[in-house]
Amino acid sequence: MREPRNLNIRRTRLMYFISDHVNDEVISPKEISDWVFPDFLENKNLEDLHERLAKPQKNTLLHSFIFNLTDFTNDYVIKKAVEVECDYFRTLISNADLTIPSWLNENEVSHHKGELSNTCKTALRVILPSVFHILFSDRIFLFEFQQRIAKYVKTLTMEQYPRLLKADGVVHRSTYYPSWLQRAIFYRDQGRCQLCFCEISGLSSPNIKVHLDHMVPLAAGGSNDPTNFQLACESCNTSKGKRELVSPARFEPYW
Repeated sequence: MREPRNLNIRRTRLMYFISDHVNDEVISPKEISDWVFPDFLENKNLEDLHERLAKPQKNTLLHSFIFNLTDFTNDYVIKKAVEVECDYFRTLISNADLTIPSWLNENEVSHHKGELSNTCKTALRVILPSVFHILFSDRIFLFEFQQRIAKYVKTLTMEQYPRLLKADGVVHRSTYYPSWLQRAIFYRDQGRCQLCFCEISGLSSPNIKVHLDHMVPLAAGGSNDPTNFQLACESCNTSKGKRELVSPARFEPYW
């Protein structure tokens, strides 16, 4: 049987290390400082930020944050202590199935900092889907991530961004949720409302209505980025209003 083309490798050797680093900077910034997230949102390289706040995009804000933070950290290490971190860079490059340069050793690497930085960027793009996969599965992390984004959204005014906002600090509700987003949220949340955890897969009843709920409501500075959605039943979604409600994921034990 031919292997499906869209399967990604779970690059477990490195993805937990990077995802922990990203989690720390979102939940409780320690390694660098609390300016990391605001700086990310104001980064001139994030030119389509407002488009992604307004409309679900496959290239989510979390994708960009993972890449920007890890790339910044890698470049910082390359600049300050590259000779003592050769093992880390070899692991990164090998996990991306790239050839490890012959000069990547403590005696020669200091003469190839620019080349190493570019190679790490290439490797990170390969690793990125694996890291995103594990973080996207954690709705508590996503909620915290969106709360950080909401702080930025609340500073925006209608006078500045009339097409983006319906009121100061409030993004317009997206009028269209693409099928790829609906499928992703449905399978991640296993066909259960993430507020009351009732089964809403439709297997038991053809009349169940499935809703995509904004974890951080638009009225509270939430966005239409895919990382701000969870599955909800009609009753929970319509009664939630402007409240911010999120619960840890639940699962049935394998045995």
